[in-house]
Amino acid sequence: MKKETLAMLVLVLFIISCVPKPEPYVLPERGENRTDIAQEIAQLEEQAREQAREKIAAEEALKEQQQKAAEVQPAKEPPKMEIQSEALKDGTALGLYPGYFMDGESFKSNFVTIVGEEAPSSYVVALGNLVARTPGVKPTGFSMLDSDISDITRHNAIIVGNACNNAAIARMFNNPSPCDSAPLPTGKGLVKIYQAANGNVALLAAGKTDAQVVAAINAIGTDQFISVNGNEICVQGTSLVPC
Repeated sequence: MKKETLAMLVLVLFIISCVPKPEPYVLPERGENRTDIAQEIAQLEEQAREQAREKIAAEEALKEQQQKAAEVQPAKEPPKMEIQSEALKDGTALGLYPGYFMDGESFKSNFVTIVGEEAPSSYVVALGNLVARTPGVKPTGFSMLDSDISDITRHNAIIVGNACNNAAIARMFNNPSPCDSAPLPTGKGLVKIYQAANGNVALLAAGKTDAQVVAAINAIGTDQFISVNGNEICVQGTSLVPC
């Protein structure tokens, strides 16, 4: 019995030794796929960075071109009105109104009144009343809009409004920005006379508010007004006061 058992054990060991051992399972392809994906991601990131660099370079080149163009073609400055504001030259005292606009018994041929296209109707009414109560023959077509005037020094003019609603007044103050920053008195209307180098006169009736502009227009030619010897006077209500 022992011999048979021993023989059986020897046979089992022989059979086991003849069976090949299994090799460990390896996933070579999986590792290779991960490497390929990582490489593709790196390539895409590099392409994105390159595109970003190209975009930045293009924007910088465009800015440089715009700067060069701006240097070659500087912005045009608005036309400036070359006028004199000194008082008491011949015929420039306010109280001599309407003498500085007259040629004998008639207004000079280049006399105009100038109101802004955007001005309220109250300006037009007040200006019409002023002209109506001023004796003398007026030239044909003397009533003009600011858009009709390119060079105010070519005219003898009464100009009403402010830099926000009359382009001619804006040019007189060198086109202030914002428009309401023009040097006008606060709380008062202003009447001021300017004389250009060619002798033409501009009589300005202005104010920060519409009521002040109308008050300034209404003051022209009154008994108080004809006693003014200076080249400017301010208006509060119906009273003339120093500026």
